[in-house]
Amino acid sequence: MDQGNKISEQGSKIDLLVKMMEEAEKRRVDSENKTRAEIKVSMEARIPEVEKKVEDLQASVDEIRAQVDQLKKIGTSSPSPDQQSAIR
Repeated sequence: MDQGNKISEQGSKIDLLVKMMEEAEKRRVDSENKTRAEIKVSMEARIPEVEKKVEDLQASVDEIRAQVDQLKKIGTSSPSPDQQSAIR
């Protein structure tokens, strides 16, 4: 085999490797895109559930805030422990 044929054969092998690498890269990108799309669908499906939990949590916070406000009102209208002992 002469030098020219060896170079031509090596060039063909390199071309084949490049083509295989490009195909592998395309498969990787396609796979990543598919995974992203699946994650997006999954996350979008959970949004209503998360929003409901946030609403429930906000309602609980509002309820606790109202209770704290009531306790503050009671605390300011009640005699202090010193005043209570003076009354006795």
